[in-house]
Amino acid sequence: MHKENWLRYLVKDFIDINPTITIKKGEEYQVIFMTDVIPGKRYVFPSNSKIFKGNGAKFRNGDILFARITPCLENGKIAQVKGLENNIGFGSTEFFVFRNKNGISDLSFVYYLASSHKIRKTAEKSMRGASGRQRAKLDAISNLKISLPPLKMQEKIAYVLSNFDDLIEKNHRRIKILEEIAQLLYYEWFVEFRFPGHKDVSLIDSGIGFGEIPEGWKISTFKDYFFLDRGVSHKGKYLAAEGNPLINLKSVVPGGGYRKDGIKYYTGKYNKRQTISPGELFIINTDLTQDGVIIGNTGIVPQFDITRDILFTHHLYAIRFKENYQGFKYFFYHLINSFAFKGHAKGYASGTTVLGLSRESIWSYTFIQPSIDVLRKFEQVVGKIFDFIQKLNIKSNHLEEIRDLLLPKLISGQIDISEINILINKDEEDE
Repeated sequence: MHKENWLRYLVKDFIDINPTITIKKGEEYQVIFMTDVIPGKRYVFPSNSKIFKGNGAKFRNGDILFARITPCLENGKIAQVKGLENNIGFGSTEFFVFRNKNGISDLSFVYYLASSHKIRKTAEKSMRGASGRQRAKLDAISNLKISLPPLKMQEKIAYVLSNFDDLIEKNHRRIKILEEIAQLLYYEWFVEFRFPGHKDVSLIDSGIGFGEIPEGWKISTFKDYFFLDRGVSHKGKYLAAEGNPLINLKSVVPGGGYRKDGIKYYTGKYNKRQTISPGELFIINTDLTQDGVIIGNTGIVPQFDITRDILFTHHLYAIRFKENYQGFKYFFYHLINSFAFKGHAKGYASGTTVLGLSRESIWSYTFIQPSIDVLRKFEQVVGKIFDFIQKLNIKSNHLEEIRDLLLPKLISGQIDISEINILINKDEEDE
């Protein structure tokens, strides 16, 4: 009996699209930018506050933001708003805003419906406009007719899928805390000089403007520690989850770090020498910004579930450590992501239209090199932290895969959960 109670709806009769919200022009509200939305991550939080000048999507906590412009729509930039202090905010004009209709649709179910191919593919097929600025047509979505379950079944479906997203979100929070701990350790050991055993080490004059440094430490440049291999431009076909993973600008988190949603899969020919391995560092060499990523940012290549070669674009350098320094990547990862190096990179970047960072400008960076013993201790401690981060990332990837496998089957009724006894606490779900 699982589908006999399902009804055919026009989407506009099931979802409240671009609901009316009153926002006063000239007053300050929290804002959500397109860059704040991470594909595959359910919730999006405000990143800033701005004066509302009359333009932009308007929304409240719980509303679903649906990117309507290429390539954000194809990349799956869909998220549910959370954390607005006064329950009202605004954002990019490139968002459609979705909300449930009381008594007809469940809010969490609306999020998963919007994330499903039923809505996304219809939106993508409707896109019109100049190349690179195409936008989905709202009428194509609002007039789409689909079969949908009754409210109680919607709540069940949303509850099952929400449990996966809640676990993924918890992993993200744990990863963030672990990354902050690693950053704090770096600051304590190498900026404040409060490393293990520091009380037994004297401070001496560096002699070249760095002030006093621990005895046994020295002043060095990057050229002493690593080579830099530049990636190449990969022209050809890109297919989701097919071909070779391609690390690009979208693969770097603003401020440094790696994000998986930016990965492309390249199906063309490539040079075997222009590959990069899991665990290696890469650094951005251009100011051609992408989602807030800037020149000088670095990231660590993740472990992929597939065994194909990993490629990287010409916007990146792969860092190849010299033989004696291959075991110190976490120290250099934090050093390159420091404000000091970012300032150096910005000052040395050159070019007429797009600024670029040469190998020589990176190699010339001067820094305080700790003693080898201290470096080894740091790598041991922080290495364990990053190993755990990697395990959490793998767990999250598996949870996402299961969720994405279940989502279309539950939304379409291919999997029937009507006989499963699920106790839903709506108060807890709405928090």
